[in-house]
Amino acid sequence: MQVNTQIETLIQNLRGVQDAATAGSETAQADFENILNTTLATLKSSDTETAPALTLPADIAAATGLAGATGIPDWVDTDYGYDPENPRKPNMRELMEALSGRSVEDMYADPSSNWQNVSRQASELLYGVVGSNMDTRDWLSIMSSTDIVGAARKATGAMYEPVIDIASEYSEKGVLVDQVAVLKDKSGAVLRALSENTENASETLNNFGATSDSVPGDLANKANSKFLSDEFIAFLENFRGLYEREQFAKVDEITTAEALSAQL
Repeated sequence: MQVNTQIETLIQNLRGVQDAATAGSETAQADFENILNTTLATLKSSDTETAPALTLPADIAAATGLAGATGIPDWVDTDYGYDPENPRKPNMRELMEALSGRSVEDMYADPSSNWQNVSRQASELLYGVVGSNMDTRDWLSIMSSTDIVGAARKATGAMYEPVIDIASEYSEKGVLVDQVAVLKDKSGAVLRALSENTENASETLNNFGATSDSVPGDLANKANSKFLSDEFIAFLENFRGLYEREQFAKVDEITTAEALSAQL
């Protein structure tokens, strides 16, 4: 009876945390972990031989990305270790399967699965944008998102606060001999050189979470058309407007959805 009461209390507390998380509380994750760990410790010290298995309701398990009371997210492959007390980022297999919704073996066996692109994207999000830097992104939140790629990119942008700049090379006589557009982090360290192939550059900017704030207003003044084409500089400057238009479109989409919901 005591165990049943503890389980009911846990579920009620977790629902409260779920409501707080929905409302945007920044402490929801920490509150969730504290509540769950405290209850598990209490149950462990009780007579567990007759205690029922502790399983979270499906809606709470789905919202938190955890499987039952183990504290192990549902995206974790059982062949790989995972310590809930020291959460890790997903590996390539886990992220590929989360992005595609299919097992790696299934993708490899299907000639039309385009698994190479899934693999390339997973590798870039996990390791490419990090390089030798420390990955401080919250992968539990990223993996529980309905848009994993978008969440990873946003977290990467928050980690670096990237800014586009023009790197110039001069001769010993002070003559400009070369220029390349680069993406730098908030401390000024170069993250990556930007290809003049606009498709590749756009993907790089998006993967690093660049926003309209990443494009300085004086970018064109720093560029020399002898080394960087006017078309490429125009593309970089247009990225600011493109990003802002995308954000406005998302706001309009949400507003329209809310209006329809209210009418229904």
